[in-house]
Parts: sequence; structure tokens; C-alpha cells
Amino acid sequence: MPYKPSLVIYYLFSALDTIGIQIFSGILYVYLLHYHFSMMQIGAYMSMFWLISTFTEISGGIFVDKYGAMTSLILSYCLRILGLLSLLFPLGFYGLILGSLFSGTAESFSSGTLSSWIITKAKTQNTLIASTQKITSKNAIISTLFSLIATFIGTEILYNIDKKLPLFIAVVVYSILLLLTIPIFTKEKNHLVNDNSNTYKGSSNTLKELKAMIKNFINYPFIWILLLASVIVDIGPSNQWQVLFYQNNRVQGYTIVLFNLIGIFTNTLLLKVSKKYQLFLENYIYQLLILDIIIILLISNQILNKDFFYLHVFVYGIIMSKIFVYLNDEFINESKKRTTILSIFYMAQSMFTSIFLLINGYLSEKIGFLNTWSIFSFCALVLLLIYMINRNKNIKRS
Repeated sequence: MPYKPSLVIYYLFSALDTIGIQIFSGILYVYLLHYHFSMMQIGAYMSMFWLISTFTEISGGIFVDKYGAMTSLILSYCLRILGLLSLLFPLGFYGLILGSLFSGTAESFSSGTLSSWIITKAKTQNTLIASTQKITSKNAIISTLFSLIATFIGTEILYNIDKKLPLFIAVVVYSILLLLTIPIFTKEKNHLVNDNSNTYKGSSNTLKELKAMIKNFINYPFIWILLLASVIVDIGPSNQWQVLFYQNNRVQGYTIVLFNLIGIFTNTLLLKVSKKYQLFLENYIYQLLILDIIIILLISNQILNKDFFYLHVFVYGIIMSKIFVYLNDEFINESKKRTTILSIFYMAQSMFTSIFLLINGYLSEKIGFLNTWSIFSFCALVLLLIYMINRNKNIKRS
């Protein structure tokens, strides 16, 4: 399939996937609280989701590289629907955990699949517009626009009509994606995502290559420290902001609109700024993360008004965008294994997220979610400062 039609398909699927998630994500935490699940149980549910993603992430990446995007997406969408049904008809804590198994596996079989597919196609066709930053930022703008609409409708309208309605709509959206996948990707059915049938020549070679890639990852503390610190500082805010902005027995839909407008502005800014400033952002990414940590620390200690949370959304959006660009443009040199390498990154992210969500849920139940944010932010700040001091010492020695 030519690059430009593929790009349209990529944006279409990303938009629908965004709608499917965001139509209910703005109310998920308070939805589960409404059905009398505790913060500890919700933390366990989210932790299990990421834990399953951890264990299935690399196998999901290899599966995509070996069997193609269509098979992986079909599997992912089917499991996603099952996971949503478990939320739509909650059967207690164990039913909730079962749903997280479905949703976590679904996430690992779709995370990075479409982005890896389109970036590889763009790079192999040597198109002039095949910039990773352009593809990433444009998709983020489109996805954020649909996220804005979906979250507002789901939170401000559907949830107030019927608390189950946002989840029902999400099931419908993923059913549509499932039906679209087969005819659209049929022409590429017999091709690997990276058009290389010899990428993996048996389980023995695959395991050796996988070990080599993980070892290569370990040699880059830059990406590991950024990943760990960014997960620690955002683990509470990204999941519990609904509680922070919960007023008059409802999540304010206008709050989510502002979040998404900030996301659009952030990615538009990244598209427009010159290479000079792009380089500046990459060189000072640690300082940006420290700034973000300080913002969350001040909010959690009620020194800053909660409206400063919007500044966190802006700064954190820049950080995550630059990490993704670094991975694709600097770290990954071999396109034929792009999905697998990205899966190693997502596996690590899922592992850290799973661990910290469990701790976050426990501490939030015991000492309150704002105190938990404060503890996590302080730990992330200490981690970054120790690394930066050691890095400066090593630079001076060399």
C-alpha cells in the first residue's frame, strides 16, 4: 500500500482508538468508586493491567513483526471488547481483575503496532514528509482533538445520562475498528509489518537477538532514568486527577477540554519550532522533568492552586514527545525490528507502572492521594539529581 493512503489509515485508526479509550477514561476512576471499589482495589486493577502488559509486551512486538499488523490488531480489539464488558457489567473485585487481564493483553498487542507500521513504511519509501516528529506530532494533534470531543461527551453528557453509557459506546467503537481492520489490512495480510519475512529464523535466534537488544538498552542509562522518573512523577496525576477535579458529584468535562487543548497546543508547538529549539528541548529534557516534578510537589502540598495542574500537562506532554522521538530517530537504527525494540521500552514502562500503581493505591488509601503524589515526586526528584550529579562527574573525568 502506498505511503499517503497508509498515513490516512493510520490517522483514522488512531482517532477511533482514541475515541474508544477517551469516551470513558475521564470517568473510569470515579465510575469504579461509584461501584464501591476502594482506591486500593482500583490501584490493584490498574496495576494488574500494566503487569499483564509487561509480560506480554515483547511477545506482542515479536508477534507483530512476525505475523503482521492485521492479525495483531484483530486480537487486540477482540480482547479490548472483553475487557470493556467486564467494566460494563462489574462482577466484583475478581471480575475486575479478569477484565484487566483482557485489557492488558489487548494493550500490548496494539501499543506501537500502528506507529511502527507507518514509520517503517515512511522510512522505506524515503518520502520527504516521513519525519518521525511530524508523524508523531500530527497524529498527537488529531488524536488530542478527538480525545477532547470524546472525553467531553463521555464525561459531561453520557455519564450524566447513564453511568454505563460511555463504556457501552466504547464497545461499539472497538467493534467498528474490528470490522474495519480486515478489509483495510487484507492486502498486507501476507506481509510482515516490516516487509521482511526473514526477520526471525527460529526461536533460538529470536531469543539471542532479544537478549542483545535488551543488553543494548541497558547501556543507555539516559533513557532508563528518564523513563523511571517520568513514570514515578506521573503515576498519581495521570490516574487520580479525576479525584482532584471532582466537584458537585461529577467530573468537570471542561477540565478535560482544557487538558486536550493543551495537548493540541503542545504538539503544534513542537511541529512549528525550529531544529535549533528542538535540540534545546532534547538537551534540557532532564531540567524540564525536574520542573514538572516541582510543579506536582507544590500542587500536592497545596502551595500552588490545582489549576497549575494544566502546566504539568503541558510540560509532561513535551517530555513524552521528545522521549518517543529520541527512541525512533536516535536509538533504533534497524527498522526491521522496530516494533520489538519499542516493545522492550513499553515492557519496561508497563513494569514500572504496574509496581508504582500498586504502591500508589495502597498509600492513597492510607494517607491520601495528595500526600502520595508528594512522596512519589520527591523520590523522582532525588533520582534525577543523583543521576545528573554522577553524569557531570563522569563528563569531567573524561
